[in-house]
Amino acid sequence: MRRGLRIGAIAVAATAGLGGAAFLLGGGDDDGGPPVPCREPGASRPDAGLAEPFRRPRPPGASPIDVRAFGAIPDDDIDDAAALSAAVVEAGTGGTVVLGSGRYRIERPIDLASGVRIAGESPERTVVETAFADRLGERDAYAFGMGKGVTDAAVADLAITQVGGALGYGVLVSGAERVEVADVRVERFSKGGVWIRDGASHVSVRDAEIARATDLGGEGHGYGITLSGDVHHAWVSGNTLGPRLRHGVIIQFRAHNNLVERNTSRGIHGDAFDFHGEEEFRNELRLNRALGGGGSGIEVGKTGGVHAAAGPCNWIHHNEVTGHQFGITVGFQSHEQVVEDNRFHANEEAGILATSVDRKNALVRGLVVARNRSEDNGVGGSFRHVERLRIEDNTFTGNRLGLSIESTVRDYWIVGNDLRGNRRSLELGSPSGVVRDNRGLD
Repeated sequence: MRRGLRIGAIAVAATAGLGGAAFLLGGGDDDGGPPVPCREPGASRPDAGLAEPFRRPRPPGASPIDVRAFGAIPDDDIDDAAALSAAVVEAGTGGTVVLGSGRYRIERPIDLASGVRIAGESPERTVVETAFADRLGERDAYAFGMGKGVTDAAVADLAITQVGGALGYGVLVSGAERVEVADVRVERFSKGGVWIRDGASHVSVRDAEIARATDLGGEGHGYGITLSGDVHHAWVSGNTLGPRLRHGVIIQFRAHNNLVERNTSRGIHGDAFDFHGEEEFRNELRLNRALGGGGSGIEVGKTGGVHAAAGPCNWIHHNEVTGHQFGITVGFQSHEQVVEDNRFHANEEAGILATSVDRKNALVRGLVVARNRSEDNGVGGSFRHVERLRIEDNTFTGNRLGLSIESTVRDYWIVGNDLRGNRRSLELGSPSGVVRDNRGLD
């Protein structure tokens, strides 16, 4: 029998264990701790990520169409936009427009129709160079676009770069459905490499390389892959992000039920994987790596500035963050987030930071931090302005300070953690919670 430690107003009865085997998040609603958010009774995982089977574009049925048959000549530095557009029209509602090896110059955006696929040979062999007139503002300057009502379209196996004028976006998907962007390389854009918006759904972005934005300022510049404006059931997988991006993947404006997995970022100037603080909810972020950069490897909501709270029930698990200022930050009233099974190491300030603005009742409520490994950071885990906090079965080691709980934290549950190997294990500034069954306390 192990007896709980009574702190403040919360008392925990004697117990023989945590019951973690029955609950994926490391605890249960009946264990005496704060309620566990974001799962239905009896469920083995949080209610987040893709909520229905992912629908890929239907394969094109017609024979491939060579853009050179419509007058495009690679490597001649003459505008090929008219030839590309004519080939798209010829493809109708079910064909592939093929761009062979070489450089293709376009001086206006190319809009795809339903059922059309644009395909090069590879990003190394097929390069689309944009040279838009200055009068075309960056918000309207995209290489390839798929608008509302477009379905079953794709862009694949080519590179996009700017050689003149403004290039706002490499690929812009606005309200389309069943779209694929695969094996593309996008460079020298100002706003976004691949930008998905306006309720688009079932969009796959995979195996892309996005880097070297021309503008890293604020107001939506320098983003790698963006899910924005009620985008749902997007699948972002296997992409390489950076260097020279403001954000690698950004999820914003009520984007929900999306899956972001197996991506790698390097040299990101801001936050690499960013829930941007505009009510994005029920997204799943898993198996990603953020390998060096500024800001946070993963950010959920904002700790200050012009943005505010992420929506609830984002599930962040099995990611790795190293070499950032923070491993992960959860900020400003971003309630009911689940952070588990991640590794945060060698981050300058903290592996895990949860905080809010310093004002009364502006708290992060309902945060689960379970089975993470936070090592060789400034602080393993730092928490302030948090309510209903579960910190369980984590390893904090090699940090200057293992765990910091400030006076503004209340209703916490710190159970089953390993705090051995830190210079100091725990600074506890609040009496309003439970500390039990941890190893390595000073």
